Amino acid sequence: MCVAWEQRERLVAVGGGDGRTVRIWDAEVERRKADFGGSAEDAQTSYVSCLSFSPTNPFLLAAGYGDGCTRLFDTRAPAAGDRGRQAGGGGSAVQTFWEHERHERVLAVQMQDTGGYVGHMVSGSSDGKIKVVDPRGPAGRPTGGGGATAAPESLRFSFDLHSPAAGMVIHRRAFVAAAWTASQHVAVHHLLMQQEAGQPPQLNVIKHHEGLLGGDKMGAMGEGRKVNPFSHIHIPIVHALSGCLAFHPHLLKLATGTADGTVSIYNLRKT
Repeated sequence: MCVAWEQRERLVAVGGGDGRTVRIWDAEVERRKADFGGSAEDAQTSYVSCLSFSPTNPFLLAAGYGDGCTRLFDTRAPAAGDRGRQAGGGGSAVQTFWEHERHERVLAVQMQDTGGYVGHMVSGSSDGKIKVVDPRGPAGRPTGGGGATAAPESLRFSFDLHSPAAGMVIHRRAFVAAAWTASQHVAVHHLLMQQEAGQPPQLNVIKHHEGLLGGDKMGAMGEGRKVNPFSHIHIPIVHALSGCLAFHPHLLKLATGTADGTVSIYNLRKT
């Protein structure tokens, strides 16, 4: 299950499982506002894998799917196929993108609030590919070979982490992404440096429980960019298959959760 919270309008978006539906709740009045996923276009996508609201537009919701699709919804507009069927109206897709491979799950999607990239959508998939898309341009369309064709007008640039990812998170204000790698380490990448190389530089790598007695051990990639833990909170986690990640909405701080019930918070500022 994936959940997204919108602070200004007090909205909660919920999706996941095996369904394509995204449900919006009005937390202030404790009432369902809308369901997305009832149109014919929605039937072509897989299950919902991640959600996030735009930091600049409280009514713009970004969703990632298990088949590499990403979509933008306007939570105020009713969907043609859902009119009259839903209590609070439906949601219409502003744009649908097929920039990722069809067989790769979208792990993270985030609308940006950073410099010249305000309003751009950044998404990362399970094959370690990160795409930066301008929603004002036309979207790429799926091809018969299982890949995707990206329209130059929409795809600004892309990165390859050259490692499969089990989880990923993207900062909304800093062009930084963190990913759980196949070796169960957390790699932190800067997405604006060395764009022409096709691979963002790795700022840090966090290695959990690498010591002889199982203690946390942090490593750093890049001089002067050390990851410093300042809090460890032990919370029981049941049936956790892989680690989870979350950035602070404003600060360069990263929280990680592991299967043994440990939640660690790291300061990503240079020290």
